[in-house]
Amino acid sequence: MKRKIIVVAIKAGGGHIAAMNSIISALSTNNIFEVESFISTNTILNKVHEFLNFKLPLLYDISYNIADLKASRLSQDILVQDVLIEFREEFKQFFTDSSVATIVSTHYLTTQALLELKEEYVSNINIIAYVPDYDTSLIHFPVSSIKDLNGLISQSYTFLNRVASETNFPWSKMQKGGFIVSNEFRDTSLVSKISIYEDLDNSVSPLNSISKSKLKILVAGGSGWTGTISNKIKKLIKALEENLGNFQFLVISGSNEESVKKYLTLKNKFHNLDIIILPKLTHNDLSKVYKVADLVLLASIAPASLYELMTVDAAPILLVKANPGQEFYNKSFAVEQGLVELCLEQDTLNRRVVELFENKEKLEKARLMARWNYRIQLEIAQYNAAKMAEFIIER
Repeated sequence: MKRKIIVVAIKAGGGHIAAMNSIISALSTNNIFEVESFISTNTILNKVHEFLNFKLPLLYDISYNIADLKASRLSQDILVQDVLIEFREEFKQFFTDSSVATIVSTHYLTTQALLELKEEYVSNINIIAYVPDYDTSLIHFPVSSIKDLNGLISQSYTFLNRVASETNFPWSKMQKGGFIVSNEFRDTSLVSKISIYEDLDNSVSPLNSISKSKLKILVAGGSGWTGTISNKIKKLIKALEENLGNFQFLVISGSNEESVKKYLTLKNKFHNLDIIILPKLTHNDLSKVYKVADLVLLASIAPASLYELMTVDAAPILLVKANPGQEFYNKSFAVEQGLVELCLEQDTLNRRVVELFENKEKLEKARLMARWNYRIQLEIAQYNAAKMAEFIIER
């Protein structure tokens, strides 16, 4: 019987599930271990995450930055004891299963719970922590039972360097992370736009209303976040009003009722506005929407959505909102690597969109530069994903 690698995730933003799937994909070619996923049933963290992000972003940002301090992280462990108890109850099954060799955790609180269980059961199971963002905050590094942590994987080399210098955790137990998107995005990257449009024409509403001839501006970045930039989109529409008939807006609102309501209001306000409010999409449909867009406006930034867009050779990406916490680091990384342009101010956004669509040469140049940077980053991500898989297996 093969021994198992379990990849654990929670629903606290979409990034942890995407990270879990990426790790499983990276491990899919191994012949030594069975690989299984486990998603916690805990819903409290997701509710707290959403409430703070959307209702109290400043408080979220302050608390996130404070949590970088070790003393604060120790205090935080006390505050989240109920959550840790719930995690331990869920995870203790792994420590009575002799077939489990390694557990990879994609959230720092699940990592802490697993380390406490490892100590309690005097277990030989390997515990590996995975940081899904380009985050450099030490909030992701455990403050207790560090001796029982067998590995640390992060998208950010800067984070690993901080851990090495500030905690004395050995480099031999650390690895740069990579990312592999789901098959649907990889498959779409190989298909021509002509074929994609044919598929969309034969699809169900509202996908079959996507225009071939109009310039398509995609508003994406998470169904909740897209609603938070509706006022910016409204002002952008006004800036494009003279030529609005040339454009089609594609807004990914998913099942977020507040976001849908905001964009329906815009649709009713501008009589000549062509806007499609997209529901929750499958990866297959989402990949096609990404591919046919002429410009992408992101309301938030995370590695998963960024790699998905890059994989399908997406249009230039403008980041139009700076969100708190880990997104500060995601934004910095994406800008440094030339993956997105910052257009946080309304005037900057309006000017850049008008400039790109008025001057075809500038738009084409922006496309070529973006795609060149995408391909470099994807090569690095795939290489690191392979090394990450080796690292996990060799523990």
